[in-house]
Amino acid sequence: MGEAALASHTKGKKHETAAAIASSAIPISEFMNADATNTQQRYCSFHNQETDNFRCCNNIYEVIKAEILWALKIMNSHYSFKSSEDTSRLFTAMFPDSQIAARFACGESKCAYVCTFGLAPYFKRLLLAEVSQQTAYVVLFDESLNHHLQSKQMDLHVRLWDGAEVKTKYVGSEFLGHSTAVDIVEKMSKVLSEMGVKNLIQLSMDGPHVNWKAFDLTQKEMQKQVDKSLLNIGSCGLHIVHNAFRDGCKSTNWDIEHTLSSLYWLFHNCPARHEDFVTATGCSTVMLKFCGHRWIENVSVSDRALKLWPYVTTYVEMVRKGDLPDPKVKSFEAVKNSSKDPLFIPKVMIFNSIAREIAPFLTLYQTDKPMLPFLGEDMFQLMKGLMGRFCKEKPLKEATSILKLLHIPLQGSSLHKDATKINLGFSAETCLNQLKSTKNISETGTGT
Repeated sequence: MGEAALASHTKGKKHETAAAIASSAIPISEFMNADATNTQQRYCSFHNQETDNFRCCNNIYEVIKAEILWALKIMNSHYSFKSSEDTSRLFTAMFPDSQIAARFACGESKCAYVCTFGLAPYFKRLLLAEVSQQTAYVVLFDESLNHHLQSKQMDLHVRLWDGAEVKTKYVGSEFLGHSTAVDIVEKMSKVLSEMGVKNLIQLSMDGPHVNWKAFDLTQKEMQKQVDKSLLNIGSCGLHIVHNAFRDGCKSTNWDIEHTLSSLYWLFHNCPARHEDFVTATGCSTVMLKFCGHRWIENVSVSDRALKLWPYVTTYVEMVRKGDLPDPKVKSFEAVKNSSKDPLFIPKVMIFNSIAREIAPFLTLYQTDKPMLPFLGEDMFQLMKGLMGRFCKEKPLKEATSILKLLHIPLQGSSLHKDATKINLGFSAETCLNQLKSTKNISETGTGT
């Protein structure tokens, strides 16, 4: 198309109409140009909203974390759940600039729920998973009366390897009304099934007959399920040792425990008698309570009695003379009768000496450490030392093993030492020699 044709076209009506429309229309470039101010505002608004949401979410997690840490502190320090009451107001006052403290809310009820239904199941799952991966583990159980619930509480612990250490961990508690062997095994089986019974190697327990019955039932169930037998190393020997010492003391008919117990009860919760005692003797030291179910632990009780006995006899003498009021109670009568016995002090010293010899053994084995490999030898040495007090040396030298030691016929008097050579302990022998030298007792050990 030439120049003349273009000029002719521009003069046409159709071209003029199209040109008018084009000149009045908004060009597309107007729609493509960015408005920097509006775009920045919209971006900042979106970014700020996203940041606020993130901060809010992160703040919630921090508050939850703080509440969990507080609940763990409550449990680890053995605080009551009541200790959490009003902690939100306390922490807000302590940390007024903290948003976490402002939103912290873990009162008595919430703390109890967090511990019972949140943390406890979580840690129990972790423990059960850990035990299920063990090649061997031991279960420990013990029943005691829960006075609050008025039911028997059976606590279950598990002993297992944790790296290079052996650790004992609490699994949980079961509550029973009747606690027959069948009941115990039924409750225990639920926990064992979660841990994997095939790797159980031993049950650790006290020695009541019901526990041994439970052991036998568990043993049969193990043989039935996984064709394995549990190790039998006996039951807890703690009370056995205490009770053996108790029976030995009572067989002497010295009645030491009655006097030691009476010394405590004579002045306990009786300020008038205690004031009379302090006034008469000048001694304000209190007596210690005699423990009737753990006799070896009465070493400190006998020590205190020996220390205060001169003051006690002074008090008794002043009551006899009428200088102090007569208590007229059974505990005073027991103390008064013992004060007349010139051999009472040596008897308590013998009691103290033997208890001191046994006490380190019990202290050593009241531990979570794996001490079983050393139990036999330590028990052998303990028994040999106690028997050496009254038994002749020859049979003890020949007893080179536990089995031989057990077969020594102790009832035969031919193996006993002469009465003058029996080892009573250094303090008792010294006291007896002093009594003999002052003619308070005869050579045969009777009062003059």
